[in-house]
Amino acid sequence: MTTQTNPQVWDPDNTYSINELIQNRIKINQQVNLANFDAKQFPKNTETNNFKIEPKDFDKVKIDGIYNRAVEDFNYNKLYKNIDRRGGFIYSSASGIKIFQRPDKNYYIVDGVHRSSFCAVKGIPIFANLHIHDGKLSPNECRKVEAQVYTDMGYHIYSQSADQNFKAAYVAGETWAIDFAKTLNQIGMHIKNIGQKNGPKLTGHKTFQDTISQYDPSYGIEAASLMSDKMKGRISINALFLSGLTILLAQQEDLPLLNDELLKGAIAQAIGSKNFLKGTIHGKPTEGVALRFAHLYNNQGNGMKGFLSIDLSILCNNFSMPKAIIDSDIYIATV
Repeated sequence: MTTQTNPQVWDPDNTYSINELIQNRIKINQQVNLANFDAKQFPKNTETNNFKIEPKDFDKVKIDGIYNRAVEDFNYNKLYKNIDRRGGFIYSSASGIKIFQRPDKNYYIVDGVHRSSFCAVKGIPIFANLHIHDGKLSPNECRKVEAQVYTDMGYHIYSQSADQNFKAAYVAGETWAIDFAKTLNQIGMHIKNIGQKNGPKLTGHKTFQDTISQYDPSYGIEAASLMSDKMKGRISINALFLSGLTILLAQQEDLPLLNDELLKGAIAQAIGSKNFLKGTIHGKPTEGVALRFAHLYNNQGNGMKGFLSIDLSILCNNFSMPKAIIDSDIYIATV
């Protein structure tokens, strides 16, 4: 069992040893709970083809937070429940820990951080499926190979959040993630330090990602540009907010020539409203937000000479929604 230390500022994008992870992510009483379980079916060297890493070498066993979610999202409860379910740590069930050795001679866990953590707490060896990188690869090249394996396993084995999936896919060099990162730069936002780090975080980004895959990304960039004044100083922007404005702009062929200043006025009113994103239409939240933006735009221009309002019924038709939605939307009805 490791000794608890006072955790320093934990950087989810940093690299930590398995011992450091335990010291900063598993409480002393939790370590005791884990250590009380037996390790069953402990293999002999003749009974396994896996590479054996002894506890004395655990400082060389690393977790790279650039792509591995375990650094930021270590799940003690999941580990405990899995061990408790079998009444102990069973090596035959825990086989398949996947580790890469980089040219720096350290071992980087790609899959099996939780299982390796138990081994470290218990003080027993880690038996791993070891892959050795080409000695000529740089750290970033090694990281990319590992991230590709990590994303492949993550798609099938366990649930990752959309943000974690994007982070790993970006490191792995997947085309969709690289393209989305470029869009983040263009709209002045970031996700997990990818994109414009000095801009607000785009929360729930999968909504916006789906939106720009359906509509031309230029509408999303235009929407972010209109929002830019209101994004300054903000910690985060809800992707639903950005997506609703994006699909409204994408209807330009069926809309009057929109006035940017009135749109900015609508944005300012929406972003300052606690209820703007609440109670959106079930199944079509983005379309519902677009309707609300159009309604606020009409309010902004109401009474202005020569103003042409947006016909909400046309939007409903374009979004394949019944026109009755206009009257039943509480936000539209009260603002």
